[in-house]
Amino acid sequence: MPRHPTRTVRRRVAPLAITSDPTSPTSGTSWRPHGITDERFLVTFAYALQRAIQTVYQVEEHEVAAEVIGRGEQRRILLWEAAEGGTGIWQRLVSDPMAFAELGRQALELCHLDPATGADLPDWILRCTAGCYECLLSYTNQREHATIDRRLIRGLLLRFRDSTVRPHQRGRDREAQYAWLRERVDPQSSFELEFLEHLFGQGLRLPDQTQTRPVEGLAVQTDFYYERENLRGACIFIDGPAHDRATQAGRDREVRDELENQGYRVVAITSGRRLDEQIAQFADVFGAGEPV
Repeated sequence: MPRHPTRTVRRRVAPLAITSDPTSPTSGTSWRPHGITDERFLVTFAYALQRAIQTVYQVEEHEVAAEVIGRGEQRRILLWEAAEGGTGIWQRLVSDPMAFAELGRQALELCHLDPATGADLPDWILRCTAGCYECLLSYTNQREHATIDRRLIRGLLLRFRDSTVRPHQRGRDREAQYAWLRERVDPQSSFELEFLEHLFGQGLRLPDQTQTRPVEGLAVQTDFYYERENLRGACIFIDGPAHDRATQAGRDREVRDELENQGYRVVAITSGRRLDEQIAQFADVFGAGEPV
């Protein structure tokens, strides 16, 4: 793809392989398209992301570059900060759980689509077919004008709109993982902290993630989440007294049944019973433990 004519050195390269697989967790460093090799789709999506980043983070076009690289199933979208010294965008993208959801909403709007429904905005139906200078076309991507088609990427942008960033940082030792989780538990829930402290103190397996949404489009956020090899993960819910109310209990059953229908393990820890007894019932998730 064209580069800014005055820029000859790439800086702060941050590879992203964009996936359309809703079951694949976002790593924050490398996403690969699963089965998407269509050049028009990839090129269009690259420019939609680039334009959304420019709009959301208020940077110039030449400060964020986009390029489609690789061959066949290894095709991916590479984005990098072209501005000397960087702008700090990538750190914000991987540290803010809702960063890509915001990019998805912005990209939908840029492509003349309703961010809430994905429907074409009436004022643009006749004014823009595949692309225009008000959405994805620009002077610097003139060579790609015949390739760009905003209509191709509607579905994936809607998935981005509903996404949550879940950085999976490998290599942390137990103490570092515990500290990482403590920083991210719900500060309004002392019960979540008590649960985490119990796991750590008893030498039980610590969660891989906290405050995550495992399924795009399903309005449910787990308190803790465990990865499972070759299986969908275990979703842990720490239910305080508020979850005993009939309305909330009914909503909990609805979304948790859907998680189970999609292959996730669901574990609910309640405040009305002893914590150690409940945890012991799920040794396949939490392990046997050894007090430290």
